[in-house]
Amino acid sequence: MASAQDKERLDTIRARHGEASTDWRAIDSTRHGEQLTARLLPSQPAVAIVTLTPECGYQDRNFLLHAHADILFLLRMLAEAFRKIRELQKLQEQPRPDLAKECGRICEDTQFKRFMLQKHGIPSEDRERFANGVRKVLAIESRSELNTHPAAARRWEALLGRFREWKDSA
Repeated sequence: MASAQDKERLDTIRARHGEASTDWRAIDSTRHGEQLTARLLPSQPAVAIVTLTPECGYQDRNFLLHAHADILFLLRMLAEAFRKIRELQKLQEQPRPDLAKECGRICEDTQFKRFMLQKHGIPSEDRERFANGVRKVLAIESRSELNTHPAAARRWEALLGRFREWKDSA
């Protein structure tokens, strides 16, 4: 998590960028050498804001020339990352269904037992044997894995989907 100072600095950078001139360009002036110009106000012509000395390397020239656009790009990327993080945090805050409990409840359903016998050959007379058969179909060792392993949860959802289709077609 960012500190209060980091948040304040980011706000300052955003404000500085928003207030800064735009439309940065490099021009060669015979009198002044190479200059970076910018439009201070949208309705005004561009003015020289930086004069580049002959000692200024192309790396620094390009850095200065593209600074405004690069900062805008980075601020947009940062905003998108923050949006995605907030989205993921909301998902984590939502209560997850207890799939292990759901599986235990559905395994008691008479229709589900018939489905498992018909589609997977798992008899339901012996409760422990039936539970072992369901775990084998789901490729899990314990129903608790349905709550902790996304792949196991997807297999359970797929099995439930096939059961519902079977039930609807019966």
